[in-house]
Amino acid sequence: MSNAVKSVRKYLWDGKSSVFVRAVISAVFWICVWSIAAKKAGSSLILPAPSETFLRFFELFGEKNFLKSVGLSVLRITAGAAAGFVSGLVFAVLSSVSVISDSVITPFASIVRSTPVASFIILAMLWLGTGILPSFICALMVFPIIYTDTLGGIRETRKDYTDAGMIFFPKVIHRIKYVWLPSVYPYLYSGIKNSAGLAWKAGVAAEVLAYTPLSVGIAIQSSKSYLETVDLFAWTLTVILLSLLIEKLLTLPVRRKKK
Repeated sequence: MSNAVKSVRKYLWDGKSSVFVRAVISAVFWICVWSIAAKKAGSSLILPAPSETFLRFFELFGEKNFLKSVGLSVLRITAGAAAGFVSGLVFAVLSSVSVISDSVITPFASIVRSTPVASFIILAMLWLGTGILPSFICALMVFPIIYTDTLGGIRETRKDYTDAGMIFFPKVIHRIKYVWLPSVYPYLYSGIKNSAGLAWKAGVAAEVLAYTPLSVGIAIQSSKSYLETVDLFAWTLTVILLSLLIEKLLTLPVRRKKK
């Protein structure tokens, strides 16, 4: 293998661009699989082709309530995820210093993580309105992930680090900044990354089951009811792209800080 070929291979596959190149290869591969499956199905009612889905996706931008529905869904889900994130952090800190808090909150977090989302949605529909329900469900799904990961990061902090922090950083704020946070960042990054996608899945599912007006969920429900499979795929693509975008935006500050 010539040096030029090795250099190209190293740049494309082993270099800084490797993540982008692998993502492109993966996307092309699965789009090809999707195209073949759609051709075998023979009907867009059963499985629309990628070209139909992407075309319909761009057409949605011109529809009257598209941006409003997407904006309200983003607002509901982001508000719920933020509430779950803050509460998870606060209770993780409390559980790290209080045995009573740990005994009360940790079992609750375990129960929430192991209970199906649909069960919480159906129960919450009895208590809450359709507007606040998606936010509540998102908060409920995000909380145990952030709580568990943050608490794990705090407990994994080496004792010699904390002992040294007591000596070199008399102020609590400095110990938090230079001792605790560097240990928690990897766990926090993982928790945000895992909970971002879950928040979107749970939030949209809540909108679907609760028939939340002007939402992505109600658009998906309408597409399913009227057997508009192309619309269903286009709206699902919208959810996927929004989930990936928000995940990147949320993890960017933590990823930079971790570096």
